[in-house]
Amino acid sequence: MASRSFWLVGLALLILSSAQAHLQPGSCSLDVSPRIVDVYPSSDLLPKNTLRFYIYFSAPMDEATVFSAISLNDANGRQIEGGFLNTTDGLWSPEGTRLTLLMDPGRVKTGLHASNMLGPALKKDERYTLSVETTARDRQGCPLVEAHSKTFEVSGRDNSVPNPSLWSISAPSAKSADRLKIETNEMIDHLSLAYRIRVLSSSGAPIPGRIEIGVEERSWFFTPNTRWDEDEYTIKVDPILEDIAGNRVSGLFDAPPEARNGKQPKPSYIQFYTVADPD
Repeated sequence: MASRSFWLVGLALLILSSAQAHLQPGSCSLDVSPRIVDVYPSSDLLPKNTLRFYIYFSAPMDEATVFSAISLNDANGRQIEGGFLNTTDGLWSPEGTRLTLLMDPGRVKTGLHASNMLGPALKKDERYTLSVETTARDRQGCPLVEAHSKTFEVSGRDNSVPNPSLWSISAPSAKSADRLKIETNEMIDHLSLAYRIRVLSSSGAPIPGRIEIGVEERSWFFTPNTRWDEDEYTIKVDPILEDIAGNRVSGLFDAPPEARNGKQPKPSYIQFYTVADPD
């Protein structure tokens, strides 16, 4: 599976959204009707305390029709009631092409009333299907071209925080435009991978370039706009970077209040060096 480029996906969505803006209601066709282009997390094996699902559409959507078109069902086709946090129309990106489905935190965290009364929404060793029906429409009134489903199995709880000190770094060669590669050894929230990791020069300035996300959100790639110097670089990891269970570098999502020391979390820094290949 090829790694995913946020720059390319963003450009494609911008073009499609611009085209949709000129449509008149009722002028739907296979070419212009909305599609689901991505669902995250992308793995088909997820921890039982998975916190969020993200659905990307090819066009700005009518929020009211989308949330009601979504269901989460078990292997017997029974709908999981109250699995997602009850919001009016869902949590949307400003442009209306990304929906965030937040699992009810009360059923993700242990020891809370909802968890004690209803149990977790996702159970270990069970299989579930997240479905979006064609009743979902875009802002021009066009329905989805086809229904979409994601089936996944559930593993045990993820009770560990992301630890950048354990990540594997593959440094590029100096005087090249090769990609920097990070293997995280666990599934990281894809938006955290896109926005919570940056590469700095030896002077501390951000290096401009393109970010790509690898298979199952377990790896991160960075291609600079210009060639690497023969120098020391730093990878800066924001302390609020999260894995797919909402565990942050700065602490567990399920941590009790007494486990938090109240201190402002600090970024993690990883140094790497670029060396020119011998002639």
